[in-house]
Amino acid sequence: MEHKLVWLTGFGPFEGAVVNSSWVGVKHMPTRAIKNKYGAVVVKQQLPVKYGFVDYRVPRKWRQLRPDLAVHVGVSGAVDCFTLESQAYKSGYMYPDVDARTPRHGINRAPGPDVLRTALDVEAICKEFNELKLDGGSLEATVSSDPGRYLCGYIYYTSLSHGGPRSTLFVHVPPDRYTRHQLAAGLNYIVQLALAQI
Repeated sequence: MEHKLVWLTGFGPFEGAVVNSSWVGVKHMPTRAIKNKYGAVVVKQQLPVKYGFVDYRVPRKWRQLRPDLAVHVGVSGAVDCFTLESQAYKSGYMYPDVDARTPRHGINRAPGPDVLRTALDVEAICKEFNELKLDGGSLEATVSSDPGRYLCGYIYYTSLSHGGPRSTLFVHVPPDRYTRHQLAAGLNYIVQLALAQI
């Protein structure tokens, strides 16, 4: 049987997030259930909060890994639960990264229109996730249409462009609400629910 491959990423530290909850969740996410149920191998990667890294390394990683699913995870103080992003924007990236750099004119280099949307049914994933009542219902999910104009939205647009809308998802997690085990458990089920659509 040919294994599916999941590319799962979280971000490293940046100002305001010395310990980045996105990587904490990714790092501790168990993979056995995903392998047993879907025959999927999970490749985890911590990414630096750098536009240039995304520009050059993310397209290359798509070519090297050829993942069936990429799930990028980022942290946001604007969310209070697992937040599934439905789309990403090409422009407006004016906030400097950890190297104090921004994309030229604030525009993502990846080819594509002003907005790229995932073809995964994020509403269905969210509904099924919430119906599971994980951890006594304390793990909740919602859907958003604005991943922001920082590295989270930037990598999402890049992956949607190079990997395709059928294979790409972005999830925001809150910085302080969940323990590492809760983050890992929530991401585990989100990945499984996304794999079920592929």
